[in-house]
Amino acid sequence: MMSAPEPSRIALRDHQVTHLGGAAALLTGCLDELVAVGRLPPSRRPRTEVAVWAAVHGLALPLTDRTLRTLPPAEREQVIGRTLDVVGAGI
Repeated sequence: MMSAPEPSRIALRDHQVTHLGGAAALLTGCLDELVAVGRLPPSRRPRTEVAVWAAVHGLALPLTDRTLRTLPPAEREQVIGRTLDVVGAGI
C-alpha cells in the first residue's frame, strides 16, 4: 500500500504541481484560473508553475542569504518588480 506524499513534497503530475496545501497549490490554482478565463493560452500552461516557482526562489535566495540582502528597500522593490514583470511577460 502506498503512503500519502508528505505535505512539503512537490511532484509533477501532467501539467500541474500537486501539493497538499500552501503556496504551490495557490500558484497552481491561479494559473488554472488564468486558463479558464482566457488570459493564459492552454498551450502555454504545461509546467508554467515550475518556471514561476524557480524564478521566485531564484530571487529569494540572494535577497535573503546572499549578494542582494543589503539592497536598500527601494532598490529591493525594483528588483522584485522587474523579476515579476519578466515572469509575467514570459507566461
